[in-house]
Amino acid sequence: MASSSYSSNGTMKALGLATEYGGPELLTQVTVPRPTLRSENDIIVQIKAAAMNPVDYKVREGQKGGSVTGGPRILGYDGAGVVVHTGSSAHAKRFSVGDEVYFAGDISRSGTNAEFTAVDARIVGFKPKSLSWNEAASLPLVTLTAFEALEEQMNIPERAAPEAKPKSILILAGAGGVGSLAIQISKRLLHLRVVATASRPETSDYVRKLGADVVIDHHKPLREQLTSSGFENGQVDYVLLCHDLSAAKFPEYVDILAPLGTIGTITPDAGIDQQTNSCDEGSSSRAHNAGGSSPAAAAAGAAAAGVVVLIAIVAVLLIVRRRKRSRNNLRMDKSPATIEMTTPGVASGRQKHNSNDSAKVVASQTQQDKSRPASASHSVPAGSGNANTDYSTPLKATSKSTSGPASTTVDPSTAYSIAVVSTAALLSSQIATGTRKLLGRGNFGQVFSANVSIALIAPQHRHLFAPGAQTVDVAVKTLLLDANARAEQDFVLEAELLRKLNHTNIVNVLAVLPAGRGQPQMLVLEYVPYGDLRNLLRQSAKCDVAWSPEEYVHVATGIAAGMGYLEQARVLHRDLAARNVLVGSHLVAKIADFGLSRELNDKDYYKLQSKQKLPVRWMAPETLNYRKFSSQSDVFSYGVVLCKAE
Repeated sequence: MASSSYSSNGTMKALGLATEYGGPELLTQVTVPRPTLRSENDIIVQIKAAAMNPVDYKVREGQKGGSVTGGPRILGYDGAGVVVHTGSSAHAKRFSVGDEVYFAGDISRSGTNAEFTAVDARIVGFKPKSLSWNEAASLPLVTLTAFEALEEQMNIPERAAPEAKPKSILILAGAGGVGSLAIQISKRLLHLRVVATASRPETSDYVRKLGADVVIDHHKPLREQLTSSGFENGQVDYVLLCHDLSAAKFPEYVDILAPLGTIGTITPDAGIDQQTNSCDEGSSSRAHNAGGSSPAAAAAGAAAAGVVVLIAIVAVLLIVRRRKRSRNNLRMDKSPATIEMTTPGVASGRQKHNSNDSAKVVASQTQQDKSRPASASHSVPAGSGNANTDYSTPLKATSKSTSGPASTTVDPSTAYSIAVVSTAALLSSQIATGTRKLLGRGNFGQVFSANVSIALIAPQHRHLFAPGAQTVDVAVKTLLLDANARAEQDFVLEAELLRKLNHTNIVNVLAVLPAGRGQPQMLVLEYVPYGDLRNLLRQSAKCDVAWSPEEYVHVATGIAAGMGYLEQARVLHRDLAARNVLVGSHLVAKIADFGLSRELNDKDYYKLQSKQKLPVRWMAPETLNYRKFSSQSDVFSYGVVLCKAE
């Protein structure tokens, strides 16, 4: 291992904003101190090449007119260079001084438009030897964006070989940075029939060389061109929008989408309704739209019975699906991941509570804020999230400059793997390698706490954590690798159900991680610091902490609000008990453990058809006698919870 001669005492040249945010004319060469290691996971990289992405100009213009504070703001997201210094952690020590690396960096830190930059080693990969510096720097962000859109958000499975009748995808703006990678991934990994849009002869030739089977002009009617190109009904199975989403064009995209198809976009919507439209097996679609008619609602209304347009925002990807729900696909995708890049920037600042003192903390904290409501108003369940998969794919770049996100071509004979990993893989890796604390154990798995980067938590869930926290505690529920079929079925049903629920008094699911490489299936849930109600009451008694009548009512009201939401959503819990009610800050009750829960379809009750263990002491008489579960039997269980909470 080469020794480091790097010194953080000197200065370096960089390109940045010296005084204020705004246009490109404000960019100037500045002299700034060399970077230092912010944590033991950091490494220092001497930059050889940097790529420019939309995120760079959006950061530059995002605070237009605002003053730059704390020194010049150095932009640059993608970079490639040589390691000159490493931190002390095992993650940082994966790299040695002199290693050639590349990465998509951390937007919250000084970027790659400088001689040196500090970056968390867990989001860094070894630069393929066959790539030039410019080529390597151009790859990370556009590749990650294309991969996450296709495989994670649109859930298009990888295939070992083309099918006899492959599914089809239309990639709009195929000659752009993300589009060029999407074409290659779709063709080489997903084995789809690829249609790309291009309007000029040179861009048409370019996307064909990348692998597009058909090229059409986005300025002309899409369905007519698809029909003339031999696509049945002028429709495709998938549509990926690699340009700004237009509300005016959206109906046309829906029109060319085949039943069971998916639309994805890499940009935020432009006036498209973000409410979730859902349908139960064979039923008519239902739209939750508070703002009147919209293109999405109109498309859903025009779809055949049982077919729907589903819209869900996940990070910056808007996914639109026309689909039928199926209860037959219960097994989560299981695909091994080759992990080269891991977690984005993580620093210290772990938030946690000592469980031994939880009763005393609750007692003192409750006095601080009596006005906080036990629950909040929420709409009836919106879908969210998708099970994610990973891959490691050989790529070869043909970038010509660092002035923009360069395009690439795939060379299947290249003997290296680019470090491309899904958010699920990053989260799974951090959970597997980090410190874990066992919270509970059952017949089919266990629950433990873990500390992960806030960057791996979906934006819609970050409000659950303290503002400014860089790492957060989560609860992880696992399924044994050798669990029986019923246990696996219940685990997957619980995951699918929790992803549809959204209420203050229902425990939030943050991610669903598939099994792979010796890791079990995992549900990542919000960490509720004071544990379950039963143990909290026991701890309170043991510590001589008396609950006031107002505190009992506060918790009881929260449970009732959560159960009322479940009834409105036509969900039976079937296992409500004090052990399955978690208590968080300010005594906010969170209903958990949905392993026995079921959704109601056309009937107002659920009748158990097979033998299984049930919580007899909390069951209503009609359930004991006739194996019949309903909202009324859940109310009976709620009454038992209140009696035992006295």
